[in-house]
Amino acid sequence: GKSENQEKGSGRKSPSPTKRRLSLGSNWELLRGNQKTPEFKKFAQLGMGLVSHEGNSILHSTEQPLTVTFRAPPRVDANAVLEKEGVKGAKEAWVVIKDGALIKQRPLAQKIVMVATFPKSGKYRLSLYCKEAGVAGCEHELGCRYLVRVANKTLTVEPAPTDPAPR
Repeated sequence: GKSENQEKGSGRKSPSPTKRRLSLGSNWELLRGNQKTPEFKKFAQLGMGLVSHEGNSILHSTEQPLTVTFRAPPRVDANAVLEKEGVKGAKEAWVVIKDGALIKQRPLAQKIVMVATFPKSGKYRLSLYCKEAGVAGCEHELGCRYLVRVANKTLTVEPAPTDPAPR
């Protein structure tokens, strides 16, 4: 049974079906181009990772709010900003939508979830700003940004509590 053993060794499959883990840097470069951007430096320095949306643009066509998930150690503090593309010729290229995006921090799951609701269809910019929690004088800096094309107005949902209380 010599040929049997050879076969076992040659086409070895990794135990998990996930795609080969790229380092955060090469993954970012593959999906978003330049990793020399300040965003990437901040993102990488905080030990964060792209989970649900890896590219830098998102097409959103359901009425449900858009949820974007990141891998993030508990020490990361984040906030999110949603902006709509301004009217052509206006001096503001992007207009901030108040309360358009919120963050749910899930320190136990080591995740940060960004939830965005869109008042109407159009082009939006969704940005994640992050910093290390508990560091005095440390400002939130841009960590990740998406261009979102929205087909429908989304329903506004009451933000669910971060972790449901046991009944």
